[in-house]
Amino acid sequence: MSVLNIFNKKKSIDTEVYGLLNQFTEISLKIPMQKRKNLFDNEGYYPIVFGYFFGAMDYLKQQKNISESKMKKIFRTYLSENFTEGDLNNASYLYTFLLESIKEDDTKEYMRVGRSTFKIWMENRFETSSSLNRLLIEAEKR
Repeated sequence: MSVLNIFNKKKSIDTEVYGLLNQFTEISLKIPMQKRKNLFDNEGYYPIVFGYFFGAMDYLKQQKNISESKMKKIFRTYLSENFTEGDLNNASYLYTFLLESIKEDDTKEYMRVGRSTFKIWMENRFETSSSLNRLLIEAEKR
């Protein structure tokens, strides 16, 4: 395999991963964003939202056999493009915040739900998913 083919294959995987994550993010946030205008103004939601999406990333990492260092780069770019309007510093903050949060049992559960929901979505490509909204409602009841 030529160097150009290897480069194109890596770029193709990145494009595929970003595409899948962007679609999943859009469908997952559809209901929560309609119900909560301040979803990203409240850091109390961060472990839920970002743990959920980190679970989806973890699923992709294993399915596509992506290295840890490559996944870190992909996740930061994903955070930047989807949640911080291109602000890489803020995306790095969110990434660090998430790494600290995943030590908590609640965040691990959010990751598990995100991973499971993403897997189901990959198989069926539902237009919307209520899993993230359900997690947010459960957290609000506590």
